[in-house]
Amino acid sequence: MRRLAGASDLAIIIHDDRGINNKRLSTDEEQIFEENLAEISSFCSVSIENAFNSGDATWIWERFVVPAPRNVSITLDIGHLESADIDSIAFIGDLPERIVERIQFAYMHHKAEERYGIEDH
Repeated sequence: MRRLAGASDLAIIIHDDRGINNKRLSTDEEQIFEENLAEISSFCSVSIENAFNSGDATWIWERFVVPAPRNVSITLDIGHLESADIDSIAFIGDLPERIVERIQFAYMHHKAEERYGIEDH
């Protein structure tokens, strides 16, 4: 991460994270994620992107982005929302202002065709 931080001009974008058995992070895992986020964001800006667990992305953002310094932001991935069968327009419309104001990047790659046995976005 230190090497990537040195090459980053805008931010390092990381996916949201899940704990064991694809559930929310345990208390111990939350602590580790928070410590790692603080360390990485001391080198460069970090943006947390919704990924495979997009339906629960607001929990990650509320927990780790909203209380963080301003150099920790959100990358909103429309394709990940659509791949999870989430109506991206409704999802965005329902986001609280404290989340919306932390969105720095929007990845607008929409849900596409199946490639290599997976659905590309």
